[in-house]
Amino acid sequence: MLTNIGQTTESKPKSSFFKNAFNLIIVLLIAVTLGMWIGVHVNGTTEANLNYYFSLMLGLLPFVASFKGFLAAKKWGGFSSVLGRSIAALSAGLFFWGAGELVWSYYNLVIHQAAPYPSVADILFVPGFIFWIMSSLFLLKLAGVSLVLKKRPILWWLVGILLIGGTALSYYLLVYLARGNVLLTDSANPTKVFLDIYYPLADFISFTLVTIIVAVSGKYIGGKLKMPIFLVMFGLAIMYIGDIVFGYTTTKGTFYNGSRGDLILLLGISVLSIAVLKYAEAAPKLTGQGEG
Repeated sequence: MLTNIGQTTESKPKSSFFKNAFNLIIVLLIAVTLGMWIGVHVNGTTEANLNYYFSLMLGLLPFVASFKGFLAAKKWGGFSSVLGRSIAALSAGLFFWGAGELVWSYYNLVIHQAAPYPSVADILFVPGFIFWIMSSLFLLKLAGVSLVLKKRPILWWLVGILLIGGTALSYYLLVYLARGNVLLTDSANPTKVFLDIYYPLADFISFTLVTIIVAVSGKYIGGKLKMPIFLVMFGLAIMYIGDIVFGYTTTKGTFYNGSRGDLILLLGISVLSIAVLKYAEAAPKLTGQGEG
Protein backbone atom coordinates (compact mmCIF):
# COMPACT_ATOMS: atom_id res chain seq x y z
CA MET A 1 0.00 0.00 0.00
CA LEU A 2 0.95 3.63 -0.33
CA THR A 3 1.48 3.77 3.41
CA ASN A 4 4.92 2.27 2.71
CA ILE A 5 5.79 4.63 -0.13
CA GLY A 6 6.76 8.26 -0.04
CA GLN A 7 8.12 8.26 3.46
CA THR A 8 11.65 9.34 4.22
CA THR A 9 13.55 9.90 7.41
CA GLU A 10 15.91 12.41 5.76
CA SER A 11 15.45 16.15 6.11
CA LYS A 12 13.23 17.57 3.41
CA PRO A 13 15.47 18.95 0.66
CA LYS A 14 14.60 21.91 -1.49
CA SER A 15 13.00 20.99 -4.80
CA SER A 16 15.48 20.61 -7.66
CA PHE A 17 12.75 20.54 -10.33
CA PHE A 18 14.02 23.56 -12.26
CA LYS A 19 17.63 22.44 -11.98
CA ASN A 20 16.92 19.49 -14.26
CA ALA A 21 17.55 20.20 -17.96
CA PHE A 22 14.81 17.85 -19.18
CA ASN A 23 12.28 19.48 -16.88
CA LEU A 24 13.22 22.89 -18.26
CA ILE A 25 12.69 21.59 -21.80
CA ILE A 26 9.17 20.47 -20.90
CA VAL A 27 8.40 23.80 -19.22
CA LEU A 28 9.74 25.58 -22.31
CA LEU A 29 7.53 23.45 -24.58
CA ILE A 30 4.52 24.33 -22.43
CA ALA A 31 5.37 28.04 -22.54
CA VAL A 32 5.96 28.07 -26.31
CA THR A 33 2.74 26.14 -27.00
CA LEU A 34 0.76 28.47 -24.76
CA GLY A 35 2.37 31.45 -26.51
CA MET A 36 1.26 30.05 -29.86
CA TRP A 37 -2.30 29.66 -28.59
CA ILE A 38 -2.28 33.28 -27.43
CA GLY A 39 -0.94 34.29 -30.85
CA VAL A 40 -3.77 32.44 -32.58
CA HIS A 41 -6.35 34.41 -30.63
CA VAL A 42 -4.56 37.73 -30.87
CA ASN A 43 -4.46 37.35 -34.67
CA GLY A 44 -7.93 35.79 -34.86
CA THR A 45 -6.79 33.02 -37.23
CA THR A 46 -8.48 29.65 -37.70
CA GLU A 47 -6.62 28.09 -40.64
CA ALA A 48 -3.19 29.76 -40.62
CA ASN A 49 0.17 28.02 -40.20
CA LEU A 50 0.25 29.27 -36.61
CA ASN A 51 -2.83 27.17 -35.87
CA TYR A 52 -1.19 24.08 -37.33
CA TYR A 53 2.15 24.63 -35.60
CA PHE A 54 0.24 24.99 -32.33
CA SER A 55 -1.18 21.49 -32.89
CA LEU A 56 2.31 20.21 -33.69
CA MET A 57 3.65 21.56 -30.40
CA LEU A 58 0.59 20.22 -28.55
CA GLY A 59 1.59 16.74 -29.74
CA LEU A 60 5.32 17.18 -29.21
CA LEU A 61 4.90 18.11 -25.53
CA PRO A 62 3.44 14.81 -24.22
CA PHE A 63 5.45 12.78 -26.75
CA VAL A 64 8.73 14.11 -25.31
CA ALA A 65 7.53 13.99 -21.68
CA SER A 66 6.60 10.31 -22.04
CA PHE A 67 10.25 9.28 -22.31
CA LYS A 68 11.02 10.82 -18.93
CA GLY A 69 8.03 8.91 -17.60
CA PHE A 70 9.37 5.60 -18.92
CA LEU A 71 12.68 6.30 -17.15
CA ALA A 72 10.79 7.14 -13.94
CA ALA A 73 8.88 3.87 -14.20
CA LYS A 74 12.16 1.98 -14.48
CA LYS A 75 13.48 3.72 -11.36
CA TRP A 76 10.34 2.64 -9.50
CA GLY A 77 10.91 -1.01 -10.31
CA GLY A 78 9.58 -1.20 -13.86
CA PHE A 79 7.10 -3.96 -14.62
CA SER A 80 8.00 -5.82 -11.42
CA SER A 81 6.48 -2.97 -9.38
CA VAL A 82 2.83 -1.92 -9.30
CA LEU A 83 3.85 1.74 -9.13
CA GLY A 84 6.33 1.20 -11.95
CA ARG A 85 3.58 -0.28 -14.12
CA SER A 86 1.26 2.61 -13.27
CA ILE A 87 3.84 5.21 -14.28
CA ALA A 88 4.72 3.25 -17.43
CA ALA A 89 1.04 3.10 -18.44
CA LEU A 90 0.60 6.82 -17.75
CA SER A 91 3.65 7.52 -19.91
CA ALA A 92 2.41 5.22 -22.67
CA GLY A 93 -0.84 7.18 -22.69
CA LEU A 94 1.11 10.41 -23.14
CA PHE A 95 3.20 8.80 -25.89
CA PHE A 96 0.21 7.62 -27.93
CA TRP A 97 -1.77 10.84 -27.37
CA GLY A 98 1.22 12.88 -28.51
CA ALA A 99 1.81 10.60 -31.51
CA GLY A 100 -1.83 10.95 -32.49
CA GLU A 101 -1.61 14.73 -32.33
CA LEU A 102 1.58 14.67 -34.42
CA VAL A 103 -0.18 12.59 -37.10
CA TRP A 104 -3.08 15.08 -36.93
CA SER A 105 -0.55 17.87 -37.61
CA TYR A 106 0.94 15.87 -40.51
CA TYR A 107 -2.32 16.30 -42.43
CA ASN A 108 -2.18 20.08 -42.06
CA LEU A 109 1.53 20.78 -42.43
CA VAL A 110 2.70 18.11 -44.89
CA ILE A 111 -0.32 17.02 -46.93
CA HIS A 112 -1.81 20.52 -46.66
CA GLN A 113 -5.35 19.42 -46.05
CA ALA A 114 -7.67 19.71 -43.09
CA ALA A 115 -7.25 16.75 -40.78
CA PRO A 116 -10.36 14.57 -41.05
CA TYR A 117 -12.14 13.34 -37.96
CA PRO A 118 -12.10 10.40 -37.54
CA SER A 119 -8.66 9.82 -39.10
CA VAL A 120 -5.54 7.68 -38.83
CA ALA A 121 -4.59 9.82 -35.84
CA ASP A 122 -7.43 8.25 -33.85
CA ILE A 123 -5.76 4.84 -34.21
CA LEU A 124 -3.08 6.30 -31.93
CA PHE A 125 -5.37 8.34 -29.68
CA VAL A 126 -7.58 5.36 -28.75
CA PRO A 127 -4.91 3.18 -27.04
CA GLY A 128 -3.60 6.23 -25.19
CA PHE A 129 -6.82 6.47 -23.19
CA ILE A 130 -6.75 2.72 -22.49
CA PHE A 131 -3.28 3.10 -20.98
CA TRP A 132 -4.53 5.92 -18.74
CA ILE A 133 -7.28 3.65 -17.44
CA MET A 134 -4.68 0.92 -16.82
CA SER A 135 -2.47 3.39 -14.96
CA SER A 136 -5.38 4.34 -12.70
CA LEU A 137 -6.22 0.68 -12.03
CA PHE A 138 -2.63 -0.02 -10.99
CA LEU A 139 -2.80 2.96 -8.61
CA LEU A 140 -6.08 1.63 -7.25
CA LYS A 141 -4.37 -1.64 -6.37
CA LEU A 142 -1.33 0.08 -4.92
CA ALA A 143 -3.44 2.33 -2.72
CA GLY A 144 -5.20 -0.65 -1.15
CA VAL A 145 -8.60 0.91 -1.81
CA SER A 146 -10.38 -2.46 -1.60
CA LEU A 147 -8.99 -3.01 1.90
CA VAL A 148 -10.08 0.45 3.04
CA LEU A 149 -13.59 -0.12 1.64
CA LYS A 150 -13.84 -3.41 3.54
CA LYS A 151 -12.97 -1.62 6.77
CA ARG A 152 -15.20 1.39 6.04
CA PRO A 153 -18.07 0.18 3.82
CA ILE A 154 -19.85 3.52 4.16
CA LEU A 155 -17.32 4.86 1.66
CA TRP A 156 -19.07 2.81 -1.02
CA TRP A 157 -21.66 5.61 -0.98
CA LEU A 158 -18.94 8.02 -2.04
CA VAL A 159 -17.89 5.70 -4.86
CA GLY A 160 -21.51 5.36 -5.99
CA ILE A 161 -22.08 9.12 -5.97
CA LEU A 162 -18.96 9.68 -8.08
CA LEU A 163 -19.99 7.07 -10.64
CA ILE A 164 -23.66 8.08 -10.90
CA GLY A 165 -22.92 11.80 -10.89
CA GLY A 166 -20.22 11.50 -13.52
CA THR A 167 -22.36 9.30 -15.76
CA ALA A 168 -25.29 11.73 -15.55
CA LEU A 169 -23.02 14.71 -16.30
CA SER A 170 -21.46 12.91 -19.27
CA TYR A 171 -24.88 12.04 -20.72
CA TYR A 172 -26.12 15.60 -20.33
CA LEU A 173 -23.08 17.15 -22.01
CA LEU A 174 -22.42 14.54 -24.71
CA VAL A 175 -25.93 13.47 -25.70
CA TYR A 176 -28.50 15.97 -24.48
CA LEU A 177 -26.54 19.22 -24.98
CA ALA A 178 -24.31 18.35 -27.93
CA ARG A 179 -26.78 16.21 -29.89
CA GLY A 180 -30.20 17.40 -28.84
CA ASN A 181 -30.81 14.13 -26.97
CA VAL A 182 -30.43 12.14 -30.21
CA LEU A 183 -27.42 9.84 -30.09
CA LEU A 184 -27.35 8.62 -33.69
CA THR A 185 -29.08 10.09 -36.74
CA ASP A 186 -29.17 8.84 -40.33
CA SER A 187 -26.56 11.41 -41.37
CA ALA A 188 -24.24 10.87 -38.41
CA ASN A 189 -20.91 9.09 -38.76
CA PRO A 190 -21.10 6.13 -36.33
CA THR A 191 -17.31 6.13 -35.84
CA LYS A 192 -17.32 9.81 -34.92
CA VAL A 193 -20.22 9.30 -32.51
CA PHE A 194 -18.34 6.43 -30.89
CA LEU A 195 -15.13 8.47 -30.54
CA ASP A 196 -16.99 11.54 -29.26
CA ILE A 197 -18.31 9.39 -26.42
CA TYR A 198 -15.27 7.15 -25.99
CA TYR A 199 -12.69 9.89 -25.43
CA PRO A 200 -14.38 11.78 -22.57
CA LEU A 201 -15.81 8.54 -21.13
CA ALA A 202 -12.32 7.02 -20.94
CA ASP A 203 -11.08 10.27 -19.34
CA PHE A 204 -13.93 10.07 -16.85
CA ILE A 205 -13.19 6.45 -15.92
CA SER A 206 -9.52 7.25 -15.31
CA PHE A 207 -10.34 10.42 -13.40
CA THR A 208 -12.97 8.66 -11.27
CA LEU A 209 -10.56 5.86 -10.33
CA VAL A 210 -7.87 8.32 -9.23
CA THR A 211 -10.46 10.43 -7.40
CA ILE A 212 -11.61 7.32 -5.51
CA ILE A 213 -7.99 6.67 -4.56
CA VAL A 214 -7.55 10.19 -3.19
CA ALA A 215 -10.94 10.25 -1.46
CA VAL A 216 -10.70 6.79 0.11
CA SER A 217 -6.97 6.34 0.70
CA GLY A 218 -5.67 9.90 0.34
CA LYS A 219 -4.53 10.22 3.94
CA TYR A 220 -2.32 7.14 3.49
CA ILE A 221 -0.44 8.60 0.52
CA GLY A 222 2.90 9.58 1.95
CA GLY A 223 5.51 12.21 1.19
CA LYS A 224 6.37 13.10 -2.36
CA LEU A 225 3.89 10.78 -4.04
CA LYS A 226 1.08 13.15 -3.10
CA MET A 227 2.06 15.71 -5.71
CA PRO A 228 2.25 13.45 -8.79
CA ILE A 229 -0.90 11.51 -7.84
CA PHE A 230 -2.90 14.71 -7.31
CA LEU A 231 -1.51 16.07 -10.59
CA VAL A 232 -2.69 12.93 -12.37
CA MET A 233 -6.16 13.37 -10.88
CA PHE A 234 -6.40 17.03 -11.90
CA GLY A 235 -4.86 16.36 -15.31
CA LEU A 236 -7.39 13.65 -16.13
CA ALA A 237 -10.24 15.88 -14.92
CA ILE A 238 -9.10 18.66 -17.27
CA MET A 239 -8.74 16.19 -20.16
CA TYR A 240 -12.30 15.02 -19.49
CA ILE A 241 -13.59 18.57 -19.89
CA GLY A 242 -11.36 19.18 -22.91
CA ASP A 243 -12.54 16.08 -24.75
CA ILE A 244 -16.18 16.95 -24.08
CA VAL A 245 -15.57 20.40 -25.57
CA PHE A 246 -13.76 18.79 -28.52
CA GLY A 247 -16.67 16.43 -29.21
CA TYR A 248 -19.16 19.28 -28.86
CA THR A 249 -17.34 21.67 -31.21
CA THR A 250 -16.73 19.03 -33.89
CA THR A 251 -20.43 18.13 -33.73
CA LYS A 252 -21.47 21.78 -34.05
CA GLY A 253 -18.84 22.47 -36.74
CA THR A 254 -17.05 25.17 -34.73
CA PHE A 255 -13.77 23.36 -34.07
CA TYR A 256 -10.46 24.67 -35.37
CA ASN A 257 -6.84 24.06 -34.39
CA GLY A 258 -6.01 26.33 -31.49
CA SER A 259 -9.61 26.81 -30.36
CA ARG A 260 -10.53 27.47 -26.75
CA GLY A 261 -11.13 23.75 -26.32
CA ASP A 262 -7.52 23.13 -27.34
CA LEU A 263 -6.40 25.38 -24.49
CA ILE A 264 -8.17 23.02 -22.07
CA LEU A 265 -6.42 20.03 -23.66
CA LEU A 266 -3.09 21.88 -23.44
CA LEU A 267 -3.65 22.48 -19.72
CA GLY A 268 -4.57 18.82 -19.15
CA ILE A 269 -1.63 17.44 -21.10
CA SER A 270 0.71 19.89 -19.36
CA VAL A 271 -0.44 18.76 -15.91
CA LEU A 272 -0.06 15.06 -16.83
CA SER A 273 3.39 15.75 -18.30
CA ILE A 274 4.50 17.51 -15.12
CA ALA A 275 3.11 14.56 -13.13
CA VAL A 276 5.55 12.13 -14.77
CA LEU A 277 8.37 14.62 -14.15
CA LYS A 278 7.43 14.73 -10.47
CA TYR A 279 7.39 10.92 -10.35
CA ALA A 280 10.91 10.98 -11.79
CA GLU A 281 12.05 13.65 -9.34
CA ALA A 282 10.68 11.73 -6.35
CA ALA A 283 11.96 8.26 -7.27
CA PRO A 284 15.64 8.51 -6.25
CA LYS A 285 14.82 10.14 -2.92
CA LEU A 286 12.24 7.65 -1.62
CA THR A 287 13.06 4.69 0.54
CA GLY A 288 10.04 2.37 0.54
CA GLN A 289 8.91 0.11 -2.27
CA GLY A 290 5.74 -1.32 -0.72
CA GLU A 291 3.23 -2.85 -3.07
CA GLY A 292 -0.21 -3.03 -1.60
